[in-house]
Amino acid sequence: MMQIFLEYIDNELWDIIKSGYTHPTKISLDGEVYLKPISEYDDKEKKRYDYNANAMIAFFYTLNHVEFTRVKNYKIVFEI
Repeated sequence: MMQIFLEYIDNELWDIIKSGYTHPTKISLDGEVYLKPISEYDDKEKKRYDYNANAMIAFFYTLNHVEFTRVKNYKIVFEI
């Protein structure tokens, strides 16, 4: 049922849940890998970031109090 609901809103929402979301990374000059700041995301990265946030909101609105308390600190919808 949740899959149909999310696909109704936007097919990309379900894709984010299915494939998982990973924050974009960047490699420094010394070879260190770190998370890219949101201000440096390109359009595609911003869209995937937004889809992850929208999917999380959709999940949070459908959870009861006990379920919400269990998952409220997750950062990506795939963890839920």
